[in-house]
Amino acid sequence: MSRELLSARGLVTGFRRGRHAVIRTVSTLPDFECRRGEVLAVLGPNGVGKSTLLRTLAGLQQPLHGSLSLNGDDLHAMPPLLRAQRIAIVLSHHQPPETMRVAELIALGRHPHTSTFGVLTARDRAAVSDAIAQAGLQALAGRAVRELSDGEQQRAWLARALAQAPDLLILDEPTSHLDVARRLELLDLLHRVARDRGIAVVLSTHELDLALRHADRLLVLDNDGGGRIMSPGAADVAAQIAEVFGMRVIAMGGGEAATGDRAANEAGRI
Repeated sequence: MSRELLSARGLVTGFRRGRHAVIRTVSTLPDFECRRGEVLAVLGPNGVGKSTLLRTLAGLQQPLHGSLSLNGDDLHAMPPLLRAQRIAIVLSHHQPPETMRVAELIALGRHPHTSTFGVLTARDRAAVSDAIAQAGLQALAGRAVRELSDGEQQRAWLARALAQAPDLLILDEPTSHLDVARRLELLDLLHRVARDRGIAVVLSTHELDLALRHADRLLVLDNDGGGRIMSPGAADVAAQIAEVFGMRVIAMGGGEAATGDRAANEAGRI
């Protein structure tokens, strides 16, 4: 089986006002692939269109130009149900129903695979149990989602996506509002999920140091409507990111990079 899962060619993303005018666009993106077993991190300054790109990769909006294929099939020509079975997306803001339990939320991930009446089969229940275990939520399955901490809630939403059994998992700013320990925990989990399930994981993030540590490849968007693919292990990756962000990036121990205020704070310890 080829490791290449999602392929983007000549992709331009954005929104149209009326028939012609583009009001926000990310253009001249490099051709890129999302591979099975890998984490691709999307980085870039605020407002460059990271969320718009993720929505396009998930099939939630049409690209302005170019093509996207999933296992060789035109992603945007797929029937919505088939696309929902193969792609899961976790957004940065969630509002679960007031009384919904964790196990109930995760079971919703099986909806694209169930009958019209939404009855769970033994296979569906097994998928839910496996997702709960992989996210480490066994002890919390009976709790109300709203009672969980931010980190626990994020794991619950991730488990819902895993129960969906997708080929491609897309997450928009999954570490926002989490403390440092929970950020590391979540990104470690995503890395394991990609490897263990043989799926592709694409996430957007502002956490440059965590992306350099945990992602297999970077797609870095710039303010000029372009982007470039980078390797976290490349010798000049810090300089490349600094150029995109227009900031001074200081290489730190353990492969980290610091920017802006953090770089200034850390400079005395290098």
